[in-house]
Amino acid sequence: VLYERTGQYEKAEPLDLQALELRKKLLGENDPVYAQSLSNLSMLYVNIGQYEKGERLNIQAMEIQKKTLGENHPEYVTSIVNLAFLYKSMGQYEKAESLYIEAKEIKEKLVGKNHADYGQILNNLGVMYSEMGQFEKAEPALIQAMGIRQKALGENHPHFATSLNNLARLYERMGQYEKAEPLYIQTRVIREKIIGKTHPDYAQILNNLGIFYIRTGVLKKAEPLILTATDIKLQNLRSIFGI
Repeated sequence: VLYERTGQYEKAEPLDLQALELRKKLLGENDPVYAQSLSNLSMLYVNIGQYEKGERLNIQAMEIQKKTLGENHPEYVTSIVNLAFLYKSMGQYEKAESLYIEAKEIKEKLVGKNHADYGQILNNLGVMYSEMGQFEKAEPALIQAMGIRQKALGENHPHFATSLNNLARLYERMGQYEKAEPLYIQTRVIREKIIGKTHPDYAQILNNLGIFYIRTGVLKKAEPLILTATDIKLQNLRSIFGI
């Protein structure tokens, strides 16, 4: 999980596979701890674009969790969110939306509307609405998610930075450039501080900011950002293709 979160996918996969095999031998295939390993491996594959593998493992994990933990357990809800994220990544928005709404309703019952986990689901739902062009649904969801994360996690947390980035992208899509730029810049500062300059998420914010400057005609600022982002992405691709 540590290697996955720091973008070192080539180191994460063999550990995920080893953990999965050990848990299978020790606990069997109907144990929620085994399901947790399935879920971890599923998200790794989603992050490197192997969606079919990710979907199969996630559904398997959900079936085990539903039987052993029940539908109101946090781990089952996490699997719902992960599967929704996978479908969103594949552009299957109807499947993703129904799963996000289901997860949001369960999470609200479990932890309330001020918890970071509830904010995570709202954020994901807002991003999907933004990608679908449903801006009137996206903006309130993203603003609420950002507020929850700011209070629950603080402003130097990766999830808060993600909320800033997502809201910036929404405003850019809406043509509200004066709102978008400061949010992008704030995201870059936070990500550089907490995850460093080689992480895929840092490359993402450089790329987003570079594209923003292209759209607003500030090409001198755009070029170095996109070149740097491309270098980081190439380094990460070399690592990913190692597995």
